[in-house]
Amino acid sequence: MVHLALVSNLMVALGAHPHFGRQNFPVPPGCHPADIRLALAGFDLETLDHLIFLERPFGSTVTDPPAFGGGPDYLRGTAAGRFFPAGQDYPTIGDLYQAIARSLADLASSQGEDILFCGGSAAQVGPDVVALPGLISITNLAEATAAIDTIITQGEGGPAKDDHNHFARLQALRTEYQQILAEDPAFTPSWPVATNPVMRRPPEPAGKIYIDAPEAAAVNDAGNAVYTLMLCCLNQAYGRPADSAPADRLALIDTAISMMGIISTLGTALAQLPASTTHPGINAGLTFEAPRALRPLLNGPSEWRILTFALHQLADGISQLPAVTDPAAIAARLRAQAEPFARRAG
Repeated sequence: MVHLALVSNLMVALGAHPHFGRQNFPVPPGCHPADIRLALAGFDLETLDHLIFLERPFGSTVTDPPAFGGGPDYLRGTAAGRFFPAGQDYPTIGDLYQAIARSLADLASSQGEDILFCGGSAAQVGPDVVALPGLISITNLAEATAAIDTIITQGEGGPAKDDHNHFARLQALRTEYQQILAEDPAFTPSWPVATNPVMRRPPEPAGKIYIDAPEAAAVNDAGNAVYTLMLCCLNQAYGRPADSAPADRLALIDTAISMMGIISTLGTALAQLPASTTHPGINAGLTFEAPRALRPLLNGPSEWRILTFALHQLADGISQLPAVTDPAAIAARLRAQAEPFARRAG
């Protein structure tokens, strides 16, 4: 989560509001680098290899497994000197962030840091709000560069050996996985979940599983609603007025983190439920869908009233889901999260 927070702080520092919207899964090639497909899939060696590929450092010989790679053969570059921004290809995540760092340095040199970092730190979520290793507020080029270095080092790793970055940890997980398979070839680490489950009947059904089994559809609906509320709370935590109390940001971040735990519980329940009446033997999985337009609410009493209403509505609905472990406890947790919002609503 620290990487998301750092990127969001960087957006605010540059005078923008962070955005948490994206395309629903599966994401086709061309949205990110042309040869990468993003899909929802069960945990196995191929999925793990895909995650290792995404986190690989520059110069790595790791390749994407066929189920995730093999995008169209084209380059997404744009001509220099154009006004309209457009996505470009990048070989690794580290290359993307290094290109951002170079662009920030160029802009700081040509425009001045005071002009470039015009958003200030008041509307950011810094270490005074939430304790995350490496989280900082950003007000200048040095801090922006440090934040980007943290993202690259914690993800791909740095020049020095570090067993805690994402790439190294995923590789260690793969080694452990292979050792277990050597001892027990029948080992399966996940339920037989659908690849690319979707919440609604898709216009292009190839490669997707429409969750239409009533019990799973109800849990998935609740899971996506909780996921959307989590994103909404993150949205509200950033870009708040300068005189907004730090406690307001803390309440929003605290609720977002609580929603993450509930999402995990609902996702576990879904993975054990049949996905569809037409695909026997395949279980469901959370589809992580959100509204097409996910914009921040207006600051003030209205935002707290809307969030309070949403939390109580979810509590009422989830309390009626027998497939979920201890739905009453989840409902109580949601109502407890609504209390500080209700006090602010007046």
